[in-house]
Amino acid sequence: MKHVVIVAASLTFVATASVAFGQTSPDPTPEPARTGVVLAGESPGQVAARYDVTLAELRQHNPWLRDPAWLNEELFLWPGDRLLLPATSGDGKPPPVTTGTPTTTSSVPPTTAAPTTSTTSTVPPPPTTEPPASAWTETFDTPASLDRLVFELSDGRPFGEFGRTFPADHALPAGGDPLGDCGNPNTTSRTVSSPGGRTPGVTRFADAEVRDSGIVYWCTNGAQHMMTAYDTGGYAHLDFRPDRTFNDVTRVCWDQNITDMGGKWTQLAIVPNGHFVANDARMDYTDPRRNGSGQPGSWGLPITNGTFLLTLDGRSATSNDQGLNIGTTPREITEDRAFRASHCVEQTSPTEVTITIETSDGGETNETLPGVMPAGEVVVIFQDVSYNPRKRTGNDDEFSWHWDNLLIE
Repeated sequence: MKHVVIVAASLTFVATASVAFGQTSPDPTPEPARTGVVLAGESPGQVAARYDVTLAELRQHNPWLRDPAWLNEELFLWPGDRLLLPATSGDGKPPPVTTGTPTTTSSVPPTTAAPTTSTTSTVPPPPTTEPPASAWTETFDTPASLDRLVFELSDGRPFGEFGRTFPADHALPAGGDPLGDCGNPNTTSRTVSSPGGRTPGVTRFADAEVRDSGIVYWCTNGAQHMMTAYDTGGYAHLDFRPDRTFNDVTRVCWDQNITDMGGKWTQLAIVPNGHFVANDARMDYTDPRRNGSGQPGSWGLPITNGTFLLTLDGRSATSNDQGLNIGTTPREITEDRAFRASHCVEQTSPTEVTITIETSDGGETNETLPGVMPAGEVVVIFQDVSYNPRKRTGNDDEFSWHWDNLLIE
């Protein structure tokens, strides 16, 4: 099996004159003279300063920025987003930033997300440790394959505020046959619901509740694989991990689709087991650009104590105790939801990892970034991350990741 690396796509906002959250009558939007492009880790205030405009002008031209979360400067924008600017703006030339090299990191200041009240349901116990093996694999040959995994769902806002049902790729098999063909993901779908529709106010759901909700499921359509699907009006993680720990991991591979789903991306966390246990077996380790600061009012777990995080959004990025490192290779995007590209991240030197992603033409992309996978006993976590996907793309039917061929060694 060829293993290759994928980098997630940059996303582009299409500004509208629609009323933002909490607004009743937006001001008229002046005719823009140009657009500006968001850099990695920028808040609305930082974008305004770089283009020499006021924050009020930026919000006047981009009404969705009046969402209370943006008003409080509590969230970063998405790298590659385009914002409408007034006529008298600066050139927006960014300061020099060196990325994708083993000696220089691009640090992003921490920010604080909107405070939430979180009620935690039953947390699964720490995984049992198995003897070291040369490689652990999961190819999802049967529905029972999911029993080797533990799932967790976390959302930054109370589910009762949203109560969402949404379409997920692949129809239910005809006649309810659990081993039946689930249909072409490009043309068929099923309807699923978040657990929060049943339990308003709860923001974290453990394994049994996630499985029962139907947002993770096994499917066969030419090849067997696992699905995760989630939609939210806030920031959310649908995470899973093997139900065991590993020792001295140096390489992790998996297959996933490479479609553009707006505010959805994937992450891989490798966490020292002692740190994982100290965090009550939570799995929502968060890219520092999307909070995870560990400060009061923040959302998600910070990348500390030797934890390694790979983020695959507009560019590959690695995070660890030494900071954030952003790559330069944009990821390929395909419209074919059934195509699952192989992804690998490997420790290729004591201070660097190489990310390899398969391309749709049978080739691959490779990028080396600073990064250190923690030594010793670790937990490996795969993450389906969402930030209000509907706002990012305007579509209402792309919320699903297709997973296959997990490998840890």
